[in-house]
Amino acid sequence: MPYSTAFHESVDLVLRVHELMRVGRGEDTKTNCLRADSEKPWYEMSDDEQELVGGLSEDLYTIDAAPNQVNTIPNQIEAEIKSASRDDDYPAVLAILRNNKANLPSAFLAHWRGLCWATLQNPNAGIPFFKEALRIDPDNGLHEYVFLQALLLTDRHEEGKSIALSIARNDKNPLLLYFAGMILFRCAFSHSGSKNVELLQASIKCVESANIFRDPIATTIAPKADVAANVWRSMAYDQLEMSNEAMAACEYSLRLDRTSEIANKLHDLLSRGKGGHSRDELLVLVRETLSSINSSAFSTAA
Repeated sequence: MPYSTAFHESVDLVLRVHELMRVGRGEDTKTNCLRADSEKPWYEMSDDEQELVGGLSEDLYTIDAAPNQVNTIPNQIEAEIKSASRDDDYPAVLAILRNNKANLPSAFLAHWRGLCWATLQNPNAGIPFFKEALRIDPDNGLHEYVFLQALLLTDRHEEGKSIALSIARNDKNPLLLYFAGMILFRCAFSHSGSKNVELLQASIKCVESANIFRDPIATTIAPKADVAANVWRSMAYDQLEMSNEAMAACEYSLRLDRTSEIANKLHDLLSRGKGGHSRDELLVLVRETLSSINSSAFSTAA
């Protein structure tokens, strides 16, 4: 269902208040102003939206707490979660998690809360829960994947740079390498000079490693991620003024998906130039690529 503007505004205010509280600024003037600002959108929401926002605030209080000493997921609770998620009833999943939080592993709780919010058209609200899942279970590649995907979709790529660089150095998981490469490519657009070159080169290395280790499972979990990452690999080569390599990477994208509108647009652009296209030209394609990475892929990352 589509959610109201008031709902998204309220979610944003709750996230900002809780982040200030988390760093010890719960009684600051700024925090109190944000609380006051939340009154108007609250009364413009439906009852269901109010319940979701109230639940978000309650769940955010669990972040940074000591993890539950629970290692298994009760079969009945797991079945209820899977049934509700199959029906795309993510508010129900959030309620199930909240009602059973003492009986579920903390990383599982955080991961699923993040998935629910990302699927409810608000990946920004999923990010603190994905970070919490990684804090508790730092070696879990699935937590890393959804965290990087959420950062990409919310233009918060700089927050994922250190994880992406670590993946670039140490990982062989194609899904993680694709998303790490895309994070580093987006970060490159925030820098200039030698730093920009280093990030573009690291991005290319990630995606080319992912191509070597590519498998059908990765593309099932994140449809179109391989095409998107290779389109951006092509753009990275273009920014390094390596025209032949840029065209080869673009053609690789088209072999993966001949119908890809973005890969075809890039192919036309590369055919008309000699490399080093303006960032503004490429950012149009970057935005279109992000739109093509269907946010419903979060629902496959359970």
